[in-house]
Amino acid sequence: MFRRTPKESPLDRLEREANDDFRLLDELGPAHFGADHLMELHARSRERLAIFRGRQRLALVVGTAATGWILLAFVSNFLKFKWLTLCALGAGGEFCSVSVHRFLAKKTF
Repeated sequence: MFRRTPKESPLDRLEREANDDFRLLDELGPAHFGADHLMELHARSRERLAIFRGRQRLALVVGTAATGWILLAFVSNFLKFKWLTLCALGAGGEFCSVSVHRFLAKKTF
């Protein structure tokens, strides 16, 4: 069964929204922020983007490897290599399960 996400209390939601500088910047505009604070927000956004790009690259590599192993399994099955087919399907299945797990567990930016 799927786990239920715990409900957030109104106070927790208010605190989370009050600490969200990016949302406040979007609502008010940059005129209400100092240059130091804007530079800090810019550095944080670049750090988040770098982490996102790294995770995206990892997901791409895992997905490509899974596709390659499944393709090898089909070719080896066509050529009647039973053990190579089973090993390739096992490795491809493992890579597919990792990529599905990465997809389900990914965080929103």
